Amino acid sequence: MWRETVCVVVVWVIRRWMMQRGSLCLRRCGYDPTRAPLWLVTVTSYARWLVGGDIMYGVDSNLYVSVSRKLHQRAPSENWYYRILLLMTEKLVGGLDGSMSQRDASLESIATILKNNPGAVSKFVELQNGRALRSVAALGAISNIVVDFTPNKSTIIQCGGIKELVHLTKSMDSSLRLNAVWSLRNMIFLADKMCKDAIFMELTASSVATLICDPEPSVQEQALALVRNFVDGCMDCVEFAFAENGIILDAVGRQLKKSPRIEIIIQGMYAVSNIASGNEFHKEAIMQMIFPQAESGPQSFLSQYLQSNDSRLRTSAAWIIVNLTAPASPGAFGRIAKLRNFGLVAQIKRMASDPCMDVKLRARVALGQIISFGDS
Repeated sequence: MWRETVCVVVVWVIRRWMMQRGSLCLRRCGYDPTRAPLWLVTVTSYARWLVGGDIMYGVDSNLYVSVSRKLHQRAPSENWYYRILLLMTEKLVGGLDGSMSQRDASLESIATILKNNPGAVSKFVELQNGRALRSVAALGAISNIVVDFTPNKSTIIQCGGIKELVHLTKSMDSSLRLNAVWSLRNMIFLADKMCKDAIFMELTASSVATLICDPEPSVQEQALALVRNFVDGCMDCVEFAFAENGIILDAVGRQLKKSPRIEIIIQGMYAVSNIASGNEFHKEAIMQMIFPQAESGPQSFLSQYLQSNDSRLRTSAAWIIVNLTAPASPGAFGRIAKLRNFGLVAQIKRMASDPCMDVKLRARVALGQIISFGDS
């Protein structure tokens, strides 16, 4: 009997404690606790516990997520709901500067909360006048949530997050530059033309070209991946590479001719492949990049990469041939003749039996297109 009494008393004390703390949190967020249902008082008491710093970071990072999901299910449009999320997110941002376990727990929680609550993205970007974005880990969170979440992309653009990201691409800290470029790369992945225009206007072609030639190879790679995503999609998107007298295309070409890192070359090759899928002007610009000198000049970088030991490079090189020889293009016959003169058609024929399936398929597509114009 005494055990049951003790349990009842303990439950009553815990409930009173939770209600008091939940009421404090609700008042702070502009909500009248006297009108709050029990579920809300209970959930906000957890939020108050988290925000108040009464537990160690990493004890249970999923608790942040659970609280945010519960609030989102019950009242996704209420102002006080976003204020609670903001308090929780602000607490988590503070953990990004802590130990490794604190950063991991905070980053995981921030990313999950933002994914499940698009309306909180703008609050996160504006948090502490942009301080949240100036953390390498926070940039990683933004990079992850914008890959395939169109509402989050629009929200970040509207609340000025792009301007902050572009500013960080010019940071002296290479880690910040890297993650800022990575975030922008993911922002424009499968984005529509309007979204790309907004980002490109803020970023500018000269800045992209500078990032392609950044002292840090990792930044170069992400900058080329950024260009790859910019010129992917509709034909109008290819025009991004030709802004400011083709300064971006020139930078891509220089990297393809001199970079010793395969990862950088692969991103550059796929950027070139996307440009080669454009109109006749775009295709001829790529031909000039591949064969800048007379036929007696040095071996083309495309010929080198068709023979690479790395199957990813061979695949990307084959894709360029496929796009340059598309039968619907008026100038395809002339380009095929030039490719044949440089020995690239013979290379494609050999690649039709490549041990890598991706290479083999692309080579056979290219060969089929070439043969359709006659195999002399």
